[in-house]
Amino acid sequence: MSNEIFICKICGKELKTMHHLQKHKITAKDYYDKYIKTENEGKCLNCGNDTKYISLLQGYRHFCCCRCNVEYNELGAKFGEENVSKRKEVRLKISKAIKNRISDSIEYKNKLLSNI
Repeated sequence: MSNEIFICKICGKELKTMHHLQKHKITAKDYYDKYIKTENEGKCLNCGNDTKYISLLQGYRHFCCCRCNVEYNELGAKFGEENVSKRKEVRLKISKAIKNRISDSIEYKNKLLSNI
C-alpha cells in the first residue's frame, strides 16, 4: 500500500493490510465493489464488456482485452487525442534516459570492455 492511511469503511479502523478484511469475511474485490467502485468502473472503455479487477489500490482494468485497448487508442489518435509517446520531445527524453541508464551501468561497461 502507499503512504496514505486507509480507514476501513466497515469498522472505522485503520486498514493496514488486506488481512483486515478477513475479519469482516469479505474479499478485497467485494469490499472494493461495495465501498469504492464508481458507477462506470469495471466496464471496457471501448466495448462496454466487464473488465478484470486488479486490486484495492488500482481498481479495475480500463479495457477487457488488448484489441479494445488498441482500437480505443487508434480512435483517439484518429479524432485528435494526441498519443504522448509519439511526441518528439518525449521520445528524445526516453532515449536519453535509456542511454544514461546504460552508460551508468557497471555491468554493461564490463560487457563492453570484455568484448574488446
